[in-house]
Amino acid sequence: MADDGAHWKSVAWPGNDLMTTLMDIRLYYEEAALALTDHVPAARQADAWFYRSTEMGKLLRRFKEQVESQDPPFKGSAYLLPQHEQ
Repeated sequence: MADDGAHWKSVAWPGNDLMTTLMDIRLYYEEAALALTDHVPAARQADAWFYRSTEMGKLLRRFKEQVESQDPPFKGSAYLLPQHEQ
């Protein structure tokens, strides 16, 4: 549910493809994580930073909770967070 109470199906997404939009956002942050360090991060370190420390990661967590409880639920919700972050 969007902040204004809109159902996820009624919100306009770039290209009308929510999963691609969410993956693009995640990729942007993964590239930022690599640019912010002078070494290759340890396994899952970039994921942990993104999902636990950034506002976008926190927003995705809230979004996942909301769309799983809606009718119809968002079928891609299992892919919104890595398994170790769920």
